[in-house]
Amino acid sequence: MKKLLLIGLLFFCINSFCQVEGNSIIKEKSENIKKDIEIKIIIDSTVYAIKQGNSYYTKDQKSAIEAKLILMSFEKMNTNMQMNVSENIDKGSTVINGVNVLFIKKFSKNKENIIIIYSKKNDDNSSISFVCFYPTERENYYKPIIEKAFLSAIINK
Repeated sequence: MKKLLLIGLLFFCINSFCQVEGNSIIKEKSENIKKDIEIKIIIDSTVYAIKQGNSYYTKDQKSAIEAKLILMSFEKMNTNMQMNVSENIDKGSTVINGVNVLFIKKFSKNKENIIIIYSKKNDDNSSISFVCFYPTERENYYKPIIEKAFLSAIINK
């Protein structure tokens, strides 16, 4: 049950990148996320041993990664992220191993977990996003593993 609640929260959080103006917000958000695309990821399977579609979980379910193809340019996602105001710990853009990356970082409501959304350019019209969570006290362990997997993510053609 805890896993389902966190996955629901993660899905809600990814909408921070996908917001649009006007009355078609809900329709546009759901149309922006492409669910039937396989994303190829090189991941440490000793840590993330459970795979379900484009999602990966630790055996104890204390950490998860969900990869998504977002049908929105990297530039548009950056603009939307800058307009979105919420209780984030941190948000912005950075470069990881030469790749431009957008990120949003926040605590879960009970502050036991960190939730991070990463996004990078896939092509001119789409981006690859990761929505992840892990225990707050284990950030130094999980974050490098997640970033390495994120940088490897490509659309499986």
